[in-house]
Amino acid sequence: MTGVGSRNDDITKEGLWERICAIRANWGDQAKLRELLDEWDRDFGSEYDDKTLEALAENVRKNAAAWAKQEGISTPEDIVRSMWEGWTEGEFTIDRTDAGIQIRCTKCPIADSYLAIDKAEAGLLFQCSEDPYIVEGTNPNMNFRRTKTLMAGDDCCDHFYSMD
Repeated sequence: MTGVGSRNDDITKEGLWERICAIRANWGDQAKLRELLDEWDRDFGSEYDDKTLEALAENVRKNAAAWAKQEGISTPEDIVRSMWEGWTEGEFTIDRTDAGIQIRCTKCPIADSYLAIDKAEAGLLFQCSEDPYIVEGTNPNMNFRRTKTLMAGDDCCDHFYSMD
C-alpha cells in the first residue's frame, strides 16, 4: 500500500480486499466509516469501482458457497430463514408465492449509516452490490432480483428470490 494521500496503483488483490473489508465491517460506526471512505476516495476513488466489484464478487461468492455448504442452504426459503427471519435491526415483510419469495425491506441500519454521512454511492458499492453474489455462491440455480434500494433513495429494498 502506498502512503496516505497518494494514489494507489500497485495495491495487491489482498490489500484491496483488506480495505474493502474494513469499510464493510465499520458500517455501524459512522465516524470510522466516514474516515475509511475518505481514505478510500483519496487513495483509490471511483477508478477502482470495477476492481472493487470484482473483488466483492469473487470473495462473496466463495464465502457464500462455504456458508451454504456448512449450513445446508440451497433454496430461497433457506436464504430467507438464514438471512432475514432472524434479522431484528431492520424492518421488512416476507411474501411467499408460488413464483418465489419477495422481501420488502423498509428500514435498514446499513443504509441509514451511509445515508447519514452522505455516502450512498459508497453504500451501494460496498454493501448492496453483494446481494446477487450471495445468491450465486449459494446456489447457481437460484435467481435474485432487486429493482429498488433504500440506499438509492427508494422507499424499500425489494429482494426477490426464486428457483430456475
